[in-house]
Amino acid sequence: MAMNKLDERELREQVTKIDNVIEKRISDRLNETSQVRVYGKPRTLVDVNSTASQITKALDEYTEVLTPWKNGDSWNDAESAAIAAALKEAIDEGRTGLWNRTHDKAMGVANNLVGGTKYGMAIPGTETVKEYLVDGACWEVVKDLPGFDSNPYDSMLLLVKEGLKPTYFRKIHGEERFVVDIPLARHKNEFGCWVYGDERLIWKHSCFEDCRYLALINPHVRVIE
Repeated sequence: MAMNKLDERELREQVTKIDNVIEKRISDRLNETSQVRVYGKPRTLVDVNSTASQITKALDEYTEVLTPWKNGDSWNDAESAAIAAALKEAIDEGRTGLWNRTHDKAMGVANNLVGGTKYGMAIPGTETVKEYLVDGACWEVVKDLPGFDSNPYDSMLLLVKEGLKPTYFRKIHGEERFVVDIPLARHKNEFGCWVYGDERLIWKHSCFEDCRYLALINPHVRVIE
């Protein structure tokens, strides 16, 4: 009987230790997210083109982590399937309350970040940015469990920290490609519209519109000898 009591005490201590690790992980994620300046780094075209490889690397990692949930479906479906699987895992592990609390805290952080921008929710796609930040925090609830050790939203957080606006996968010439909007320093209230796989920035649109309303950047280059 004494041995059983000892086992129960040790088990409770182990559970408490695990809970503390999870709480710390979530707290760290929320603190990191709270330091973001949404759309806070307007860039010149030279800056954009020089960082294209960095953006590509982040999206390479994003699609790699999402791959187990693709199953022949679209990447947008894979995104939905991944976060749904993480939520189910949290429920199965008895972490529903923790997931919900994390979601509410992360949403509060995301709302504060958006409220601190010049235009707030007036910029299309900002709700999607908030979802990436919130889902990234919630993923930390299950990150210690098999199959969930890589948080796909690390890549999205990196892009947002860089002042960019990750949007989503769009059909471009019949192929799903991720689109990233980039605030432009010399084009007032305009975003560059960068497509995964492009080596340089070609298109732009108003920050109040999405990428259905595109204009060419420098459509004609004049060479004078």
